[in-house]
Amino acid sequence: MKTRPALAPLPQRSLSWAGFTLLEMVITLVLMGVLAAYVGPKALDTSAVQLDAQAKVLASDLQRAQMLATTRGQTVLVCASATGYTVQLGGSCPTPLPTQPSTTQPVVVSLAPHASLVAPLPSLSYANNGQPNSAASFKLQASSGVATYTVSVAALSGLVSVSAP
Repeated sequence: MKTRPALAPLPQRSLSWAGFTLLEMVITLVLMGVLAAYVGPKALDTSAVQLDAQAKVLASDLQRAQMLATTRGQTVLVCASATGYTVQLGGSCPTPLPTQPSTTQPVVVSLAPHASLVAPLPSLSYANNGQPNSAASFKLQASSGVATYTVSVAALSGLVSVSAP
């Protein structure tokens, strides 16, 4: 039986050929810097995510206001300003809006510093059967103006929907 000859050792490269050249390293670092300058600010800007969360909280509070109207059998008002909104039982919308909840204002919400409600601000009330007085549309906008979310309430059913930019 014939045996196979041992494999010849591979020729070793000289150390001068190992690694990257300085030019390759500089080009790689420049490309990484350009990419970081482009992606970095977008990755660190969380205002769009926070604005989305704020819109969902507003939608949830509007649904709770409707449920509060039906369970208590009373009119529930949603009063809005540029910096926040309240949900209260009956009465009229206070000016300026309070910052702390009380027995007549079960929900007082201040918007995040980067968000605001855009005029015209709707006046919304839910009757004791949960039906809103009219259709309403709340526009939330980031202070940077990058994103705008709209929270809408349907006129007859009170269905709340959030539309993204």
